[in-house]
Amino acid sequence: MDLFKPLVPTDAQHPNFKRFLEYYSQETRDELQRWADGFVDRDGKFVKEFQTTFNSSFWELYLHIAFKTLGFTLDFSHQSPDFLVRTPNGPFIAEAVIASHPDGYAPEWEWSQANDSTEVIRVACIRLANAITSKYKKYCDLYASKSHVKGLPFVICVTPFEQPQSFAQNLSAIRRVAYGYELLMIHNEKTGEPLVVGETKFENTYKDTGADIPLSLFLDPKYACISAILFSTTARMCKLQALCNEQMSADRQTIFCADRFDPSSKVSRRIVASRPEYKETVLDGLHVFLNPHASVPLDVRAFQNQEIALHDYDLARKEYRCYMPDNFLIHRFCHTLIAKESMPDAQTETSSEKQYKQPFVKPWPEDQLHPVDAQVMMFDQNHLAHYRGWTILIAHDIEDNDWSAQAVAGTYTSVPEYIKANRRAGLDESAMLASFCSSKEIAWEKMRLEIDKILDAVKSPD
Repeated sequence: MDLFKPLVPTDAQHPNFKRFLEYYSQETRDELQRWADGFVDRDGKFVKEFQTTFNSSFWELYLHIAFKTLGFTLDFSHQSPDFLVRTPNGPFIAEAVIASHPDGYAPEWEWSQANDSTEVIRVACIRLANAITSKYKKYCDLYASKSHVKGLPFVICVTPFEQPQSFAQNLSAIRRVAYGYELLMIHNEKTGEPLVVGETKFENTYKDTGADIPLSLFLDPKYACISAILFSTTARMCKLQALCNEQMSADRQTIFCADRFDPSSKVSRRIVASRPEYKETVLDGLHVFLNPHASVPLDVRAFQNQEIALHDYDLARKEYRCYMPDNFLIHRFCHTLIAKESMPDAQTETSSEKQYKQPFVKPWPEDQLHPVDAQVMMFDQNHLAHYRGWTILIAHDIEDNDWSAQAVAGTYTSVPEYIKANRRAGLDESAMLASFCSSKEIAWEKMRLEIDKILDAVKSPD
């Protein structure tokens, strides 16, 4: 199966395929061809789809080499689902899917498009949830009754290609989609060291139309037929460049920047290097999210003691858990530097000037408290509200059983957003009540009066 012999005209080729031919080295193409060794093209359309749609085919090739690296055997004797995987601990069914960009929005290959980090995560949640639920429906409608599928664990393998720089989302979106969970973290401005200050829960997000999209899929027994989700943001072109035998030269050099898990430190281990000093494996950066409601659980022994992170959720204790091996690849990107005289003619192309839709922030009703499921240090029962262009946070003190109130200029709809905004706000952009209150209603009323004073003082500086 020759992936790179063009089967379609240039104008029908996917932008990523064109870049593969024009910008990437022969060693990189050879590495991807190695991923394809033994892959069976059951319908005779795979190469054409690789050249015209690219991302979904690339993800299937990564899964193929990942399963082989784990020592699994792949059975291609059935037309569907995508993979029947046989492991020393029993077989499972795997279906591949990517989260792609919504109609009218910037595709992932448009690097010139920049989005607010909060909106990156919201869009990622929507698209990941849509990809997963579409495969859930397909399994229920088409696969579940097949004789070679019955009784086997069902794994959905998903990766994000839903917006520019989608690889930068790390775990923020998929944890919300699977378990509705997010760590609340702040960073020391001088040292950069992270500090976990709490956690928050997400039951849903919303489309630009305002329609709610359920999250926490694995906390809903409805999805019990899904045994696990396999996920990666590092199965990209950089993976190929890290694994191939590309020779660095004066006119071509690839520099890798990676963050790896260090259990002895509060800070991930940062690595900046080029080949051959930089090292990476096929499995680096791969995650398995287990469904606590799974009707047929996945046997995780086949994934243990590898460069793979395992995630699960204790329903009884309502506790998210993560098992991340030492030196696990958390995040990675790379840059290839090419001497001007060595750049192909196609490198003179400019970024698209097409105007794409921008994510729409759903407005909240003014002057209305919204409960948000979060705990920040000794505070729980958090509530958020929008008032005169500010966001108010009301929280219950667990130890003293009273209520605090603070506010920051701008409109934010989650505790992580609020914390980030509050930390960067100036003195005239934030406020806090000097004393605690006996109820959230009293704290709410006093905080609004405090904002009124601030805004009235701005209007009448004299």
